[in-house]
Amino acid sequence: MKRRYLANKKEGRQPRVTRKPKTSKRMRVLPKENRLNPALPAPAVTEEDMEMGLMSLIERGMVPPTLDLSNVMGSSPSPITAAPVKLKKYHKQFVKKPIMTQQEFPSALLTSIKLDLTPVNDSMRDIERKNDTQKAKIAYTTFGSQEKTIKEDAKTEVTEDDTISSIRPETTQSEPMSVIVNVVEPPKMGQQRREYEELMDEYSLHHLIIRKGKLLASTPEFVSYQRSYQLAWGPILSILQQLEKLFTQFEVPLVFIDGKRVAFLADQCEIRAPSIHDLLDTVVNQDKVLPYIQTPQTKYKGVNGAELAAIDIQRTWKMYVQRKRFLHLKQQDANALKIQRHWFLRVRFFETKRRIEHHLEDQYEKWQHRMKRFQKSWPRLANKKRMIVHINSLSASEQVRSSLPKFKLMEQSQLARILVDLQMPLNHVVFITPQPIGDEGKEYIINILESQGVKKVRQRLTILFPEYYDAFPEHTSLSRALFFSPHTLKYIKTLTLGEDAYIVPGIVGKEDLRVALKLQLPILGPNPTTGEIYQTKSGSRRIFLKADVSIPPGKTDIENEKELLIHLCRKIVNNPEYERWLIKLDHECEGRGTAYLDIREINCLSEEAREEMKEELNGNEEGMIDELQNRLYNELADGALKALLRFVSYVYTYETFMEALEKHGGLIEPVPSHVLGSPTVNLFIPPTGSTRIDSIQESLTSPEYSTLGAAYPQTTIPNEALAAASREIAAVCREKEIYGFVSIQFVSFLTADNALKIWAIDLNCHLTNEALQHHIASFMSNGPTKSLAVVAPPNCSYIYTGLIRHPEFSTW
Repeated sequence: MKRRYLANKKEGRQPRVTRKPKTSKRMRVLPKENRLNPALPAPAVTEEDMEMGLMSLIERGMVPPTLDLSNVMGSSPSPITAAPVKLKKYHKQFVKKPIMTQQEFPSALLTSIKLDLTPVNDSMRDIERKNDTQKAKIAYTTFGSQEKTIKEDAKTEVTEDDTISSIRPETTQSEPMSVIVNVVEPPKMGQQRREYEELMDEYSLHHLIIRKGKLLASTPEFVSYQRSYQLAWGPILSILQQLEKLFTQFEVPLVFIDGKRVAFLADQCEIRAPSIHDLLDTVVNQDKVLPYIQTPQTKYKGVNGAELAAIDIQRTWKMYVQRKRFLHLKQQDANALKIQRHWFLRVRFFETKRRIEHHLEDQYEKWQHRMKRFQKSWPRLANKKRMIVHINSLSASEQVRSSLPKFKLMEQSQLARILVDLQMPLNHVVFITPQPIGDEGKEYIINILESQGVKKVRQRLTILFPEYYDAFPEHTSLSRALFFSPHTLKYIKTLTLGEDAYIVPGIVGKEDLRVALKLQLPILGPNPTTGEIYQTKSGSRRIFLKADVSIPPGKTDIENEKELLIHLCRKIVNNPEYERWLIKLDHECEGRGTAYLDIREINCLSEEAREEMKEELNGNEEGMIDELQNRLYNELADGALKALLRFVSYVYTYETFMEALEKHGGLIEPVPSHVLGSPTVNLFIPPTGSTRIDSIQESLTSPEYSTLGAAYPQTTIPNEALAAASREIAAVCREKEIYGFVSIQFVSFLTADNALKIWAIDLNCHLTNEALQHHIASFMSNGPTKSLAVVAPPNCSYIYTGLIRHPEFSTW
């Protein structure tokens, strides 16, 4: 074969392949038309197709896949049957059966064998005649080859005279001798009984009887039932014993049990143990049995009724005690879990808080070192290339911020800071706004700078805003919104990397410190940790006292209404020359949080009341003062203070003002009778070096003490006196680590003897709108400067008011 294949390959011929013949014939399948269109009538199924079987019809498509075969599968006999398999033990599975020889052939079978030595032809005719009349059992026995074949036909009655002969052709002497024998079965006794048992097994209902708690095992039904389910008799017997125990306990006289349900329940016992409900489902006469089961008294009327009752009482009591213990333990376990969870969260909380504080302390220490280097290097930075980050954040208390109208516009109002710092050609300005600025506003600023000769404005100016500016409430401070804007912070870090940079803040708060720690940039302003203390009204008064400048008589750190009444009555009685007294809240800004009281409207302070009181006390001055304080206190406490107190801002009523006083504190001070003016000195306090006075303006205030604007120059007080007092205050501010832009407000008035006098009344530790306006006026008059000094021309004068506002630059 190999040579022939190689020869064919050399000649270019294909080798001949011999195919094996098919072992099965081609079967008919569903036509193509029916496969394409299932709506066509199905072809007829022939007898030949049916002989192939149901599975073949389904695979070839002759039977539709959607056809309901439940009737076919459920018919008797079913094409698929399930029956238990009798499994032999392992050591008996592989034992070979012995081969039987002629000598080992059973002698009992040999006694019923009789040889037939009649001629073959006659035997053939006899067998044909007998086969026509009856059916028999035929046995072929070949002794030479020890082969035995037995074929049984249909069941027929066989008598003793029936013999069956089989004929084989004559054989030669070389062939093994075959003998045709007649197998005559012994007559079977009780043939009629066997048929009765088969009928019982097939048609019996298998209803079992339990009478007085005992199963009747001698009935034909039970015998047939035991014979039918002998392969699964173990689980069935267990169920029957449980039924006996149940009905004995409840003394049920007669119960009929459905054997088929018992067999099904026994099959389910492998999965789960049967319950009482499962056992009762096997009862046929439930209408007569259930009353015994459902009546508890019957359970204890049986043989062991008293014992069962005692057992139930013990069981119930034990269950009650154990359940109470269980519920108690369960509650204790739940409480323990709550305590553990709460303690775990608390430990985690304080651990996380400790880590955050430790991290902030590390950052604060690094920032303090940076601040010290910044203070030492300030003289060098003043005339060197630097980057200035302006964050005009009004980081006041939330109560103040929520009541300020157009809060974001107020934070955006100092966009003119760009004009101040870009005058120097080496400065680069990064201005942070609370919201985006339109192109019109940017071009407006750039055109002003370029018109005054400032060069490279676009390269040295960067305007940014927090990316999540619209996700915060309206009154959120700019520093807080910037702290939660990581992309903007990262961009600022990139801009200031390797540069000499610092932050110029607005009203400093804790949010500004967090931003400075995040950016690791120094702040040219008050120290955020101590600045909040000295930016209050009471804190400013402490600085004035330490600087030894004139301040009005008053009282600071008033914390409630009672203290207010006590100190106010004492100051009014001891200073009768002042007819109006101011009450200021510590935390307010922009001239808000002020209330005033006119004593001329108080009844006990009138001239008639004073004369009457003087007559009552017979001219005793000391007693008169004490009595006047008591009468004044009683009158104000009875409602006169609430009726006579007037508020500068509309956001406060008497109740809300007193609540804010208790929460933040305040002070009281008088108003001079002959006020000439209210000059304001704007300073710049560098970290090192001498203080620079930028401007001295006249504050424009309404009769209700609300700020309207500023005018330049002021003429009420000599500038030298104001400058001397301001430098004393600036020296104390430097001691308190207050740097940058500071504004000190004074009041000038005439005393009773026509002497000119000034009081320091307020301190603003940030760049105010009035101070910024002087920078703008100086820039527009003189043009760009190469130094930090702000010098206004001698003939320059202006009036600034914040009432006229641009929608984007609200100070102009």
